[in-house]
Amino acid sequence: MIHRLFVFWGDCAIQIQLIDIESQPALHFNGHGYIGAKRIVNGNLEYWIGMFFPINTNAPEGFEKIDINEVNSAVFRLNGKAHKVTSFETHNLCLDEMCKRGMTRFEDHWCFECFDYDSIDSIGTDKIITIDYKITIV
Repeated sequence: MIHRLFVFWGDCAIQIQLIDIESQPALHFNGHGYIGAKRIVNGNLEYWIGMFFPINTNAPEGFEKIDINEVNSAVFRLNGKAHKVTSFETHNLCLDEMCKRGMTRFEDHWCFECFDYDSIDSIGTDKIITIDYKITIV
């Protein structure tokens, strides 16, 4: 299965832009929540923000799309302030925990920050959020 992730780039507020894609036929993965997807491509961080959609769903005007193959992931439930739970420090703590459990990361492959609707509204505030953080494993 391939999931389609739509993304926007621009100076508009996340809440305003994401309303445009909420009307699309989203997959039930992550309870229709939002996804931050990141990976390393040619030594550079690539970061997408959006939602997962079925194959052959067209991106709304002003959005881009990328196909992501189904992957196996280690999943971490994280709570804290948004800037903390989405930091590279937290990513590295998750990698350490995977190592302790005998898991191997699929190097330079996708990591997913899975937000629910309430959490996405709290980004940029001091509110505590909960996300599922997924790291692709071999």
